[in-house]
Amino acid sequence: MSINITSALNILVFYNSLRYEYEVSLSAFIVFGYFCIADPSDHREAAEKCFNYYEGRGVYYATLNKCGNKIDEIMAKIRANNDNLVEPHCGNYYTEGTLDCIEITP
Repeated sequence: MSINITSALNILVFYNSLRYEYEVSLSAFIVFGYFCIADPSDHREAAEKCFNYYEGRGVYYATLNKCGNKIDEIMAKIRANNDNLVEPHCGNYYTEGTLDCIEITP
């Protein structure tokens, strides 16, 4: 009888361990924020447009570090874009914006 009780306890511990790992793996991070873009060659006030930034469904990161690395990559591209604009400015110029890692859970 003691063998059956031990086996049942081992199964219960194993089940709890699997359930914990499953629940932990369901949380993830997404990149979310906004950007404002202006065309410097267009002097109208309406030339600046702001929009929300979201990578899309199914794009998520398992850890906060991976999410932060993605933000660093996006910001590097934005800085490179702004640095590459020369007079006369032609193209979109990022005037402001922010990105955050937001945790999501089911």
